[in-house]
Amino acid sequence: MARERVIAVEGLRNYRDLGGYFTQDGKRVVKYRHIYRADNVGDATDVGKKTLVEELGIKYIIDFRGPHERDQAPYSCAGALYFPIPIDACSYRDEVLRMSVLDGRSAEALLRRVATTFLIDFKDAYRTFFHVLLTEVKGKPAVFHCTAGKDRTGVAAALLLTALDVPAETIMEDFLLTNQFCTPPPCESLHLGNCTIARDAIEVLYRAQAFFLELSFGEVRKRYGTVKAYMEEELGVGARELKKLRTYYVRSSS
Repeated sequence: MARERVIAVEGLRNYRDLGGYFTQDGKRVVKYRHIYRADNVGDATDVGKKTLVEELGIKYIIDFRGPHERDQAPYSCAGALYFPIPIDACSYRDEVLRMSVLDGRSAEALLRRVATTFLIDFKDAYRTFFHVLLTEVKGKPAVFHCTAGKDRTGVAAALLLTALDVPAETIMEDFLLTNQFCTPPPCESLHLGNCTIARDAIEVLYRAQAFFLELSFGEVRKRYGTVKAYMEEELGVGARELKKLRTYYVRSSS
């Protein structure tokens, strides 16, 4: 792992630079210190927020948390423009609330259902994400995050790295890198409403799962042929937009 990838920001566990990944031809590399992914930026201490703005030069923050999450844990970060782009799977949370017990098998089945239509259900949010990158951020230092920096953020990173022509295997490695920093809580169970979430379900839900990205992208390929075709048709990221993104975020590796 490149030393520069993981950055210490007080209060955060999963703050990472997307720079340093080579493109498929090996001739170009994603620029460091331009675009970052993270867990909930609101968890950063005052010192951590100072690191973001003063040391890393963050100008823009994109927040994928849903309205309920934002209401429960609002934050501000002076010096950075804030863009809420909600990806809120509240219907799935409601499904859990109707259960008495959620075990590992049921948790995986639930995640698989979410993943299969994830990029269909939330295409408007990801379209807005790229619109913000292309019309507001324009290559200036920015971070995007959700709560854990795992699925919503991981899929956003995967889409961006796909746009930048990073190989699929590298994209999966980045998706799973979260597991080195976000470990499940060491409890035997958790409770959500009247539902008891069993230990094996906690293990499933608190880790980045390869099948989540595989199913999300797989469904897109089934419907659109390629991920880039989906990005052009549904996210507004065609040849012109790809060129702009690569100008902002990719440089020659020589």
